[in-house]
Amino acid sequence: MVSALLRGIVTWSLFGFGVVGAWAIPIAIWAAIGFGVAAAWAIFAAFVRATPVGSVWFLMNVTCPALFTSWHLHIAVPWCWILAANSATYAMVGLLVQAIRQLPRYLD
Repeated sequence: MVSALLRGIVTWSLFGFGVVGAWAIPIAIWAAIGFGVAAAWAIFAAFVRATPVGSVWFLMNVTCPALFTSWHLHIAVPWCWILAANSATYAMVGLLVQAIRQLPRYLD
């Protein structure tokens, strides 16, 4: 019964294609990278008190979309939520990349 439950959790269907749990590892890696990027920017912001300008500001906006949204919508978001949102954003990007990588298999 437990193995059937775990199989149901790990295996699911996306657009009618069988998607197995092998996708979970690359997507988790993408989420970990997103967490690491946001954590690096949080550490940078903790030690550098000046507002970033120029290329640093551009890199911060591109690599941390949650911070970009928070800054431009004038919403104060704690760093812990920025970390979680950036992890989720990178996981969504990873899901999209994995789906595009697997697409040629299903088109043949």
